[in-house]
Amino acid sequence: RPSPKKHRMVLGEMEVTYAVVRRAKRRSIGLQVDHGGLTVAIPPWVTLGAVEQAIRDQWPWIENKLRQWKNHPVLPPPQFHDGESLPWLGGWRTLRFVSVQMSLLPEPGEVIEVDPRLGAARHLVQDWYRAQALPILLSRVRIFAERMGVPLPRVRLSDARGRWGSCNEKGEIRLNWRLVKASMAEIDYVVAHEMAHLRHFNHGREFWALVAEIYPEHETASQLLNRNDPLYRQF
Repeated sequence: RPSPKKHRMVLGEMEVTYAVVRRAKRRSIGLQVDHGGLTVAIPPWVTLGAVEQAIRDQWPWIENKLRQWKNHPVLPPPQFHDGESLPWLGGWRTLRFVSVQMSLLPEPGEVIEVDPRLGAARHLVQDWYRAQALPILLSRVRIFAERMGVPLPRVRLSDARGRWGSCNEKGEIRLNWRLVKASMAEIDYVVAHEMAHLRHFNHGREFWALVAEIYPEHETASQLLNRNDPLYRQF
């Protein structure tokens, strides 16, 4: 894909650089902050003036995210060697290489078993995480749907490098499979955040009030997720 076009705007005494991506199927303005900076996804008909207004409206959230990413260290990925410890639900599991015959046995609770003869260990480990992710994340979404008194939304896994979750205009929620490296408190924060978007498609005062209502511990969990973010994004 071609790199999105960069734009600049002045906000107070600060010059803000952002990229714009036009997507035919989008119906609203979406803001994303990651290691590459601020990206704005928009429908084809949205003007740059509307984009800049959205940036002004959401600037406290954007500025906070930019600061977090600037301060994030970049950790090297694991080597995926037999016996290596890998993050799992706020703790650690040990990577073990096994034969095809052994892999048919019930998996011990503290081990991630892969057979390196079936492919690169990195890919096998990622496949293992993805296989565990959807049932775990879906169970948390179900809990928050009950708290909000709404039907269970459609949930899909995401492989996004820059965000932990998203909610689109259709009420579908995407959650990053890497979240299963995090503790349940951190997972619940992301789930509560995206569930609140079912009612408020922004980060305004009413949105955060709803997040606090359905998950009162959201601030502590959010801070924990920000600290651990580099670890969870290693692979």
